[in-house]
Order: sequence, then structure tokens, then C-alpha cells
Amino acid sequence: ARARAMAAAVAADKGASAAAIAADYPRTYDGTLAALSSLISGRRRGSGIAWEETFGMMGVYLETLGIADDIKALPVVHVAGTKGKGSTCVLAESILRSSGRRTALFTSPHLVDVRERIRINGRLISKAEWTKRFWEVWDKLWAAAQSAGADAGGPPLMPAYFRFLTLLALYVFVKSSEPFDAVLLEVGLGGRLDATNVVKRPVVCGITHLGLDHVELLGDTVGKIAYEKAGIMKPGVDVVTAEGQEAEADEVLRARSADVGAPLSVARPLHSYAGCAPRSIELGLAGAHQHENAAVAVALCRKLAAHERSHGPASSEARAAAEEAALARGELPHAWRTGLESATWPGRAQIVPDSGYGGPEDGDDDAAESDDSDGSGDAIDEHPPPTKSAAPNLTFYMDGAHTPESMVLCAEWFAKAQSRQAAPGPRDEVALLFNIMDERSPEELLAPLSATLEANGVRVSRALFTPPNSSYKSVSSASPAVADNLERSLVWQERLRSTWDGLPRRQPNQGSSAVVPSLRDTLAALRARAAEVRPAKVRVLVTGSLYIIGDLLKMLR
Repeated sequence: ARARAMAAAVAADKGASAAAIAADYPRTYDGTLAALSSLISGRRRGSGIAWEETFGMMGVYLETLGIADDIKALPVVHVAGTKGKGSTCVLAESILRSSGRRTALFTSPHLVDVRERIRINGRLISKAEWTKRFWEVWDKLWAAAQSAGADAGGPPLMPAYFRFLTLLALYVFVKSSEPFDAVLLEVGLGGRLDATNVVKRPVVCGITHLGLDHVELLGDTVGKIAYEKAGIMKPGVDVVTAEGQEAEADEVLRARSADVGAPLSVARPLHSYAGCAPRSIELGLAGAHQHENAAVAVALCRKLAAHERSHGPASSEARAAAEEAALARGELPHAWRTGLESATWPGRAQIVPDSGYGGPEDGDDDAAESDDSDGSGDAIDEHPPPTKSAAPNLTFYMDGAHTPESMVLCAEWFAKAQSRQAAPGPRDEVALLFNIMDERSPEELLAPLSATLEANGVRVSRALFTPPNSSYKSVSSASPAVADNLERSLVWQERLRSTWDGLPRRQPNQGSSAVVPSLRDTLAALRARAAEVRPAKVRVLVTGSLYIIGDLLKMLR
């Protein structure tokens, strides 16, 4: 009966075709990427798929993997929100790791390497570990799906992309040789029906700032979205939320808290702790808005420490008691402050000099130990050479943003960051590199970006609109090559450009704009311009989709 139910529900998801899944993938790291790509449906969000039914299958998948009971023992910190949920997870993980705790972290999306999504003690798991655990999960789920499909008279189908990655992360964490002090899970989308919500008894939950996003799935009001995010609340489990939520969102969160029986508290402002005023502490994640995320992170860690005092071993109890004593005095423990200051999160308020990016910290101590073969004996180059010589006077300011509020914060951060590095000279130039997925509104995002840049005295000399190299329909280990004569539709980029050019501005002569067919051509043009104006500086704000940021980081490695 369970198998038949699995086949029926998974078939409704249409996560991947039987033909694609049946492919004989090589049992290598690159084979895992090919297999994972087969789980990407290419389906647009909000297309009528029975989301609730497919979420209900997560429990079946956990039982198939044999970890349904094991995940109950994981000390999970579960975080949802519209803005800042990933940053909050990263800040909290850095606090906990700096204080001597063993941590696990699951976030999305990735920028350069899919292994960025699953980290242990701040490091990507090795390719060997990824490959081993991936095929263990794949084989168990594939065998069950094949059996269920046969029983139901239909094709065997697997869980779709994000659900598979969530299951893989939980499997990796459960199979770890040492227990964790904290497992931080970032919600992918929404909360109530998100794959991560399969964890039924977290230690503490967090809900960051809420706003309008993914309205086709979550609802067209902040209240409806708050209801979905509040779906991670569990009876008797503390919930921490950000200060300053909109009244409608706050009302829904409090009502759901009361209905569920989940105690709700608002995070204490970071500046209320001694020495933590905005100018007294430099967070590892740039931007004024990160102080709000840091406040939630601190509150989550405090709840986790309180749990340790009552449930942990004697050594954990002593550490947690000392931390609580400092917090009660209005002080951040030294290790917590260090964690906030040392946190890193690529693609979010990140400044990268041309060819100055080394990539995320990797769990591979020896590249020779991992098998990167594509099956033909030739290793795939994960470090493609720069298209032309790097320009010493070219700097990229990268900040993924996907809501109007995020665009405002991005523009404010950029204006302050470029001035902080060095006051712009009279011949210095600012360029914009922008792209978003076509499910989003160009007007809603470009208008606040342009207005905020102008309000902060930033003149964009040239706005460039370029499609990403990568696709959300596949996972690769290297930056895909883009041929000079590649024919691709640039209709969407033309619309972005037209929207930008048509925005009202207080100052005339806001520079030029262009659609560039490839990111390689864009980088070459920016380097050529930097060479022309040297020693003046060229500062490039790269924002919108994280795909364009991830692809640029690959090219700069």
C-alpha cells in the first residue's frame, strides 16, 4: 500500500522522466551531477502541481532511506523567511562553530558548486563523501520508486530536485561519524509544505523578515505568506522572529503561535548588546540589514544554548551557562562576536576584485583523492582560465536580490561600500550587470534599484543585461563554455534593458545600456573598458539572480 501511494503521489509531481532516470550514470562525482540534473523538471512554479501531496511523500522517502527515526535526534535549528533566512543560518552557524560546537548546515541555492548546500563545520563535504552518500540515497530511492511504479502500472519516478537534495543532506548528517551540536536548515520556499519541514521536532525555529515573494504559490498578501512561513512552528518549540514585521504578518505569526502552542518571541536588537552598535561591530556579512539577521541569529543560538543547559552533557551545560550569564548582562560572549565578524556568504554583499575569488572552503584535502572523471578519462576543468588578463582596476560588487526591498538594500550597500573602499575619483565608472528569471517583474525590481542608486549619488555609466551561462535545468561542475556564435533568445534581456531605459530619473544622462549575448563577452568588455580608463576604477554592481553571480564567480576563479 505504501509503495502504491508512493507511485501515485510521485507521479503527480512529474519530477523527472523515467527515460532520464533509467540512464546508466557513471558512479563518479560528475555522474552524480548528471543524475541530479535529471530530477530538475523545468516546470514553472505555480503550474498546478499538487504541492501538498508531494510534500506528504517526504515521510515515505525518509522511511525508504531508513532515517525516519534518526532525524528526530538531530538538534535542528529551522529558519524560514522572505529575506535573510540564508544569511541568518550562516551567521548562527558561524557563532556556534566559533564557540566550539560541531555544526551542520543546509542552504540553497548554490553558486559555484552544488556541495555548497551541505556543509559540516563550515566546510563543503568532500567529493568522495558526496559521491558515496549520493549513490546510497539514489539507489535506495530508485529501487523503491521502480517497485512502486511497477505495482501501480506506471513509470518509476524519483523525488524532484530540491526534495532529493534535502533528503541527501539529512542522510549525510545522520550518517556522520560524530554527533552534531547544531544542524541548521534553511527553508527552500514557504515553510508549511517545504521539504525541510519534514523535521517534526526542531530545537528552535526562526522566521526572518517577511514580505511579498512567490505570490503564485504562497499567496498575494503578507498575511497569507506569513501563514505559510509559520507552518514550520511546532508544539512546544520556541520560535524567534525578526523585529519590525509588518502588522499583518505579525498578527498572523502571533495567531499561529497561539494555535500551535509554539512560544513566540521577538529577537532582541543587536545594538542593545554592549559594543554592538552598527559602528562598533563589523559583521562578516556586509549591509545594514544584516544587523537584523544577526539579532535573529543570536536569539536562535541563545535558545539552543538554553536547550543544552537542560539536555546536554556536563561540558555543554557549563559552556551554555557561561554564555547565558554574559547575555543576561547585555554582553555577547567573545566567541559569538567572533562568529558574527568572521561569517562569510558568497554572492551576498560580496566584493571581489577581478580574478580575486578563490571559491568556497572545500572539504577535499587532496584533489587526487576525488574522482572527477567524466567517464572518458579526461578530468573536467573546474577552474576555467579567465577570458583575458584580469584588470587590477576592476572590482565586482555582488549581491543577489529578488524583491523590491532587497533591491533598495542592495543599492544602499553598494553606495556605501564603494565609498568606504576609496572615494570615487572623477573618472571612475560604475557599471550594472543585471539579470533575473522571467517569472519576476522587471519594473518592480529595476525601479527601486535605479531610484535608490540615484538618491545615493551613484551614476550608472553603463547597464549590461546578460543571460547566465548556467541553467536552472541542469547542474554542472564547471562554467559552461559559451561559443561566440551561440544563438540564444535575448528577448528577455531586451525587455530588461527597455525597462531600465524607460525608468524616470531626476538627472538626465544616466549612461548607456546594452544587451550582451554571453557572460564571457560581458567580462571581456568590462576588462577592456577598465584598461581604457586605467588608472581610474571601474566598479560593477552585479545583482538580481544568483545564477548570474554564480556564473561570474566561476569565471573569476
